Amino acid sequence: MANSSLPTRIGRRLFGAFLIVAAVPVVTVSIYALGHFSSVISLQQQRQLGDALRSQGHLFLARFEEMMALLPRAQDGTNDHAFLNVENLPASDNSLGKPTLHAASESLIVEMPLETATLRAVINPVWFWETLVALPPRVAMCVESVDSGILLYCGNQDGYELDLQPMWQEFSGIDQPAQQFEFNDETFDIATWELFLNSPITGANWRFTAFRRADDFIEALALGRFLPSLVALSIAVAALFSLILLRRRLRPLHLLTDATARVSQSNFSEPVVIEEANEFGDLGRSFNAMMERLQEEVSRYRINAEIDRLILQSESTETVLNLILGRAFVFVDAQHLTIGVFKHQDQRRAICQSTHADDDLVGEIKNLSLSDSQLAQVANAQRPIAIDSTWLGTEYQNDLGGQTGLLLGINWHSRPLGFLFAGIRREEDDTLVLRNQLVELRDRIAVTLTAAEKEKELFTQANFDTLTGLPNRHLLEDRLKLACGFKRKRGEPFALVFLDLDNFKLVNDSLGHSGGDALLDQVSRILQASAKRSDTVSRLGGDEFVVILGGCDNPEEANRWAEQAIHALSRPLDINGQLAQVNASAGIAMYPEDGNTAETLMRNADAAMYRSKELGRNRVTFFTEDINRDITRKFQIVTRLRHALENDQLALAFQPQLDIVNGKISGVEVLVRWPDSDVDPDEMIQVAEQYGLIGKLGQWVLENACTQYTGMQAELRPPRIAVNVSSLQLADSNFVDLVTSCLSKNGLSPGALELEITESLLVENAGLVAKLGALKDQGLTLALDDFGTGFSSLTYLQKLPVDFIKIDRSFVTGVDTDRSQQGFVSAVVQLAHSLGKKTIAEGAESQQELEKLAVLGCDHAQGYVFCHPILGIDGLAEFIGNHQRTHGAESLLSTYAETRDCQTTATPIR
Repeated sequence: MANSSLPTRIGRRLFGAFLIVAAVPVVTVSIYALGHFSSVISLQQQRQLGDALRSQGHLFLARFEEMMALLPRAQDGTNDHAFLNVENLPASDNSLGKPTLHAASESLIVEMPLETATLRAVINPVWFWETLVALPPRVAMCVESVDSGILLYCGNQDGYELDLQPMWQEFSGIDQPAQQFEFNDETFDIATWELFLNSPITGANWRFTAFRRADDFIEALALGRFLPSLVALSIAVAALFSLILLRRRLRPLHLLTDATARVSQSNFSEPVVIEEANEFGDLGRSFNAMMERLQEEVSRYRINAEIDRLILQSESTETVLNLILGRAFVFVDAQHLTIGVFKHQDQRRAICQSTHADDDLVGEIKNLSLSDSQLAQVANAQRPIAIDSTWLGTEYQNDLGGQTGLLLGINWHSRPLGFLFAGIRREEDDTLVLRNQLVELRDRIAVTLTAAEKEKELFTQANFDTLTGLPNRHLLEDRLKLACGFKRKRGEPFALVFLDLDNFKLVNDSLGHSGGDALLDQVSRILQASAKRSDTVSRLGGDEFVVILGGCDNPEEANRWAEQAIHALSRPLDINGQLAQVNASAGIAMYPEDGNTAETLMRNADAAMYRSKELGRNRVTFFTEDINRDITRKFQIVTRLRHALENDQLALAFQPQLDIVNGKISGVEVLVRWPDSDVDPDEMIQVAEQYGLIGKLGQWVLENACTQYTGMQAELRPPRIAVNVSSLQLADSNFVDLVTSCLSKNGLSPGALELEITESLLVENAGLVAKLGALKDQGLTLALDDFGTGFSSLTYLQKLPVDFIKIDRSFVTGVDTDRSQQGFVSAVVQLAHSLGKKTIAEGAESQQELEKLAVLGCDHAQGYVFCHPILGIDGLAEFIGNHQRTHGAESLLSTYAETRDCQTTATPIR
């Protein structure tokens, strides 16, 4: 390729540059030479034309002398061809005077004064001009009389084709003619010369003008054809020599280009051969040295890539370290290398492998015990430190033959993972290059070891609880599936225990989250201590723990273990210097009776645990078919209730509240019911709270109650409408905005809406008191429901921002005969009045109970004694209208002597 054409773009560019360098001077010199030659020729032509005109003038003078000699003989006809006419010719020459020449329009006239007359002779122009004009080739001449401006002659000897008459007319009109004259797009060289007639004949001066085309001489010499050919030949010769020179000089560049292409294909086996003692030879030798270094670097990169591939493929640490040791001397120039990896359980013991540069073989795995000082050296050896070979012990000292070495530590999160030891022959071999090589190799080993540690850490994070270190849900499900498969093959049973702490939230609220975490950690230790090696104790999250009793083959043994665990958990625990006591509820599912899959066992054990809580907590319950049926029914209720909410299939019922003193309706409590359903209202509320539907249900009740209340006639509306609020509703961060939105959308004043909250709700959620205060500040009425069934203190009650205290029906039933009931109601009424609050008695069913409540000072009452809950807002409006018409002015105590069955029972939202 190098012998046939220019191999590179730079060659072509240099060739073009050489051509330009060669062509520009040749063309420039040629143009200059042509111009200079033309100028010289033009000057020479001017000089030649001037000489020709002067010669022609002298010829004219000689012609005049010849004419004067012929004049005396003109009359006898001897030379009559010289004259056309002669008048008054004297008889002898003595009588002739000095002649004068005059120019006529078409002829020349000679006059000579005589004594008595004037000689007048008309010169024959043919005789005078044709035999006289002797001009150079391609030259034309015109002669004129200077005084009269008469053109005497225009022409040439060789028939030079010029239109002289028009050209002369245009030329004669120029005031100051130059040496060149333009006519009909042609350039003419011009020369002029004046002939002064004084002797032998006098007269007006004659002006001689010569014309010649300016390019006639160049064309005659063929310079227009010769010069371009000469230029082209010069450029061709320059191009040829340039091509030969470039092909010879660029051959090393071509070789380097081919070598670079081979390097790009990772081919380092063919060096560049440039045998020239110049810069190209130096460049070739430098390139070969660079290829050697690149070959080493590429080998390193390939090994690193293979190491990275093994790391990414999660190969074992031993496999990766063996590969590093097998290729180690590609990286470093040491004589011996040892890699040590500390055991995870014992940081003093390291597993070591070595290799020697002499045989390049990886040695056997050996154990090494390190002292505290050696561990400290590893931790501080971020850069190579020089140590004696005895650092590795006697066995390694024998292998190294007393060599010295360099030590580098491999640490991760301040924890030593291993070390790299490099043996060298002499101390002078400890160079900066070797130390940098060892740091690079150490970093590669560190990537391998830290990748393994990170993989362990990721496995731990994915499968173990970060707080207790117990298996999490993911690992529990995996082990439970393995247990099911293993026990299925062997036909053996096992038990799954689901435990949940009963009052963990109270401990967490009182001791804080750190105290709650410490409690959970102690609970995990107690459960682990009571479990066997074949068991799996796991934490699902929160306060839920699940234990796989792998060695338990009967329900009695599972029950015994669960009761022992509950008993152990019930002991007081020291949490950051404070004693805390928790209980636990447990549910047990047996494999395969209660489920033959991991999912089924988990679900059934969880259901059994919830049954333990429903039965009073702090107990053990086995899964039964009754629980299964209960779960199935709850699942069906949840599905149907969700559908009923989406399709607006629920209804509101209203139970009026009356002022005991004046008998007027003071409010109405809103209750929810599910028409055309076999679901008891209490069951519906319980399922909604347990499975996360209570929020949507409560929102539906609140929005529909406000809308229906607004739709009533103003004169029939009760003073306020009471809606029960669940704990989950009140805990929702958007609840206050929901209440505000309902009031604004329906145009209700805040005082028209009463929210009822259970006493137990406030006891278990002390943080909700602040949210009640925010609602109270907006003007809403608040009522404390089911008072007497909770555990609040009087001090706590004093802080609650409620307007009404509702006495639970369990204390109202039989209040007319039971003195203890009467004492409780009286105490509650007095307490409420002392705190500026009013009371509402729930569940008043007889006239006697109503009369006793009036005697005890109760403010309001609701119950069957007035009316059963009324279904629909229209029924409520009808009831209020009838009440206003028939009982508005009568005493309440004589009005409701009988129970009025208005509607069937509904249940408030709890």
